[in-house]
Amino acid sequence: MLAACDLVVVPSRVEAFGLTALEALALSRPVIASHVGGLPEIVRDGQTGWLVPPDDANALAGAMFEVFGNWPAALERGRAGRQDVTTRFDPAVILPQAVGLYQEVLGVI
Repeated sequence: MLAACDLVVVPSRVEAFGLTALEALALSRPVIASHVGGLPEIVRDGQTGWLVPPDDANALAGAMFEVFGNWPAALERGRAGRQDVTTRFDPAVILPQAVGLYQEVLGVI
């Protein structure tokens, strides 16, 4: 379904990780998300998308107007998001980090 979207908005109040935002960026879609939980780790405000304060309808609307007011820039952020996600969240990058974390927590190292 995300592939059919021109813009993905994630106005969460609480978000542990933000898989929807990650998937949208992987599809080169512009993303507007709340600045909560793990979303700022995925969406880089001003570079790969927009972050707005939670429960701030005016900020959310402003970001949406910015997107549609400068669609070429929004598409560029979507492309930058794809590049960022494929670099930082590639399994070849994530797997060794996860294994190392588990080894550290379990005292295996």
